[in-house]
Amino acid sequence: MQFELLELGTCENTGSRSVIRAYTIVPNYVKNPTVKNIKAQKIVDILRQVNSKLKKKLGLDWKAHWLDSLPFEVKKTSTKDWFLGRASIPLIAISQLANFGCGKEVQQITNPVEYFCSTTGTVSKIPKTVSEEIAWLVAAILCDGHIKKNENRVVFFSNIDYFVKRFESIVCNLFEISGTCRISKTSDTGVLYEFAVENKPMAHFLNKFCEIPRGKKSHLIVVPRIIWEADFKTKKAFLKGVFDPDGGKRSSGLGLTSASKKFRDQVYMLLQEFDIVPAKDEWLNRKYNKRYYGLRFKITPKSSFLCRCAGAVKRTGFRRILN
Repeated sequence: MQFELLELGTCENTGSRSVIRAYTIVPNYVKNPTVKNIKAQKIVDILRQVNSKLKKKLGLDWKAHWLDSLPFEVKKTSTKDWFLGRASIPLIAISQLANFGCGKEVQQITNPVEYFCSTTGTVSKIPKTVSEEIAWLVAAILCDGHIKKNENRVVFFSNIDYFVKRFESIVCNLFEISGTCRISKTSDTGVLYEFAVENKPMAHFLNKFCEIPRGKKSHLIVVPRIIWEADFKTKKAFLKGVFDPDGGKRSSGLGLTSASKKFRDQVYMLLQEFDIVPAKDEWLNRKYNKRYYGLRFKITPKSSFLCRCAGAVKRTGFRRILN
């Protein structure tokens, strides 16, 4: 499955300074150009072709009509910077060019566009297709992480440092950004590790395409559509992302607990695709007056991939089960 990355521009339309943009600062305007500036040059070249085409077709004032079609106010002088490659262009502005007879050019822009930003945020790369790394990352956030409700901050917690380090590695490699890894707190139950990163394009990508709700979401989570449509290797990576941080020893096997009945039931269906048939259960937590939904299954050669990764065997009882 391939993501339509220009759709990231429709996440919110609150103002020209806050919308997501295609990073289009060309090498002429940076001290140390990198590959993202070379890719930006390709996009700016197409925008210049669009400008020449629409000047001939619609006249010199075509830009005014174009800006009027946007859901936020933009200074007329901004377009000069967009076409020169001095400032990054909003995604919604690129998409609107299709309504001016430039659908082909808009499609051409979607090929080189990989880097995104806001006017004040860090430039980040956004993946174009679903991968095993994305599947693991999405599952880990659904189970033991979250996107802040009113921020563009993605946070992941675990009491096993290996999982936090893996989460950090995937985020840094996929999105080409860096975050903060630290010990969140210590208690009688041990150390809790945290990795946090703030980036608007990444947060919108995870929310829009990966269906990760913002804010408190434990009872709302579902298996995303991109996973249902993925191949077996990607589904397997997703299941590992679920059980790596959130799975636990139950009886003589492995189990999972969720506040979302739908998520529990969907994970149950995914496990069946790998010939793993769990038992379901549910109960009321009287302390929180909240219902929880679980599943459990025996560890067999078919299910062992869910608990054999580094880190999982450190949990109490796992070593005995696996041996």
